[in-house]
This record gives sequence, structure tokens and C-alpha cells, in this order.
Amino acid sequence: MSSAFFFRFMEKNLGDWSPWGWILRQQQHIDELIYTLNQQGRAESDQNRLDVLSLIMAARDQEYQGMSDQELHDELMTVLVTGHETTASALTWSFY
Repeated sequence: MSSAFFFRFMEKNLGDWSPWGWILRQQQHIDELIYTLNQQGRAESDQNRLDVLSLIMAARDQEYQGMSDQELHDELMTVLVTGHETTASALTWSFY
């Protein structure tokens, strides 16, 4: 992302061609995809799956409650962002 987005006054949605509007649309699209994955994961009852979503959905807290849709969304966003960052860092150091 551009360093211009560190300034709050640049965060204006000015329509289809504005950079901030593009970021907001991409964020909405990612949210829709993640919530769709959450719904599909809850609908499938295969306990033998070992993908990240199934493992996160199987997690329970002290009261044996599963995560809410918002908590699942936040966890998957964390996995997505941290996975991207570490891969980029590893490639940067490798090429250096």
C-alpha cells in the first residue's frame, strides 16, 4: 500500500477510481469470502478434515463454546495477513 494512506485525510472514498474506495471494496470482498467460507465450514460435518478452518472451528474455550462468526473472521484474517507477511519477509531476505 502507498505510504499516503498513513495520513487520515487520504482515507476518503471518492468513488470507483479513488484509491481508498478501491481498498474499501477489496476489504468488503474479502469479508464476504471469509464469511462464506465460515458458513460452508459450519455446514459440513466432516470431523476428519485437517484444514486450518476446521481446526479453528474445533477450538473451544473454557466453557466449551465455539467461536462466533466474527471471531472466526478475525482469526482467518490474522492467518491470512501473517502468512503473507512472513512469506514476503522470507523472500526479501532470500533475494538479498
